[in-house]
Amino acid sequence: MNIALILTTIIISTSYSGNQLNTTTESSGFFIKSNKEVLLNIPYTHQIDDLNEESKSLIRNTACGPASITMALKHLEDSIKLNEVIDTLPNSVYVKGDRFYNLYDAAKFFNKKTNKFKNSYSNIFSVLNEGHPVILNIQNYDNITGHAIVIVGMKDYENGKAKSLIAHDPYRGPYREFVYLDENTLLQPEGNTNYIGILDPFYITNKESNENLHLSFKK
Repeated sequence: MNIALILTTIIISTSYSGNQLNTTTESSGFFIKSNKEVLLNIPYTHQIDDLNEESKSLIRNTACGPASITMALKHLEDSIKLNEVIDTLPNSVYVKGDRFYNLYDAAKFFNKKTNKFKNSYSNIFSVLNEGHPVILNIQNYDNITGHAIVIVGMKDYENGKAKSLIAHDPYRGPYREFVYLDENTLLQPEGNTNYIGILDPFYITNKESNENLHLSFKK
């Protein structure tokens, strides 16, 4: 008998240390779900460590976009690795070792659907509360560059505002807390000011999904 079919216990160890939530888990679902806080259990992918050895010298540190897509696909129970995602994406989406372009198009190459929406506290909370991780583009990461992260939680949501977002950062690690400075600006755990954009937030679903979350979508 396959032991993987027997081991259904989720071992979760969570603790905040400064601005970081350290979590060890191997399953999907919710850690926390309430009207003020949500935290998803999402498989994590590192944009460098999870590359095969042959790819590391070419890809280097440019795979935050494909790594974020990989996490979203894994959440949908796709057994897929970072290198498979990179090898599948055309140059119109991601140029190996260079940068990502139209990340919205990535989902269709895996028979999935991209759902874009307008950035707001309430929209992100609604999407997370339905169990969907959010792919978010931020600028001025490390005071240098644009970066893609996967939002897996929100803290202290009340009266249409929130304290912070919890993100799988494909460069630095899982469950990291980015504090809101305002609705379009985050404080990176390292102390840098990050600006949300230039892409709208989005999440990925199966193609047959007909969910209507009543969000404010950009035309």
